[in-house]
Amino acid sequence: MRTAPDILLSTGSDTGKPQTKVLVAKGLFVVLYEGKPFNLTTDRRPADQPVIYQRTCYVSRKPAENLATKLNTIFDVDGFSVVDVELD
Repeated sequence: MRTAPDILLSTGSDTGKPQTKVLVAKGLFVVLYEGKPFNLTTDRRPADQPVIYQRTCYVSRKPAENLATKLNTIFDVDGFSVVDVELD
């Protein structure tokens, strides 16, 4: 059974308004290409729109691993990997 995360900050729980919570993360997982950070974009926009950048850092390991696997498959390489950033 998953335990509830620790809450660092929280907005009031006024009826009808969404509540915002800042939760403790167990780590930071970064997707790297050949050991280096990178920016990731997918260009599906009209020419007059700004570029949209996708995430390459996550607070859970699995989404980072999924992205690395997906990128390795798309580009037919094995250079995308996930590292755990040490947090104090």
